[in-house]
Amino acid sequence: MREIKLSILAGILIMVGMTAGRNGPALAKVPLRLAQGEAPPRPRTRTKNKPISGDEPNAPANPKENSATVATGKAIFEQRCAICHYSESTAKKIGFGLKGLYPRGKFATGGIVDDLSVASWIEKGGKDMPGFRGALKPEQIRALVAYLKTL
Repeated sequence: MREIKLSILAGILIMVGMTAGRNGPALAKVPLRLAQGEAPPRPRTRTKNKPISGDEPNAPANPKENSATVATGKAIFEQRCAICHYSESTAKKIGFGLKGLYPRGKFATGGIVDDLSVASWIEKGGKDMPGFRGALKPEQIRALVAYLKTL
């Protein structure tokens, strides 16, 4: 009886694996919930810190044009992130200091820094960092990313 159950389970796992292979890695990812009227994120490109026009939703923050967004991001940083990260230093507090994160172009773990990767890191968390997907709204995460660009 046990062998039958194991063979049925193995068959199910094989079928799921075949389905995931046919449909690509999208099945392994949990879809990001979007606010009403919000466009889905653009697919990642291989270019590092490529300038994007101001009309696109993932455009770099310009502190002069988006000062309200940056100010919101700074407030969120002070409330949620400053307990573990320095904003004015690269020194490690609990997590690594975030000063110059975008100019450095790499996370402390080696990953490439761009808007999508930073937003993903904030949402999902990391080794010792909790994810904030449920705690922050997408527009708050965007504001936080805009602030991190100014450091």
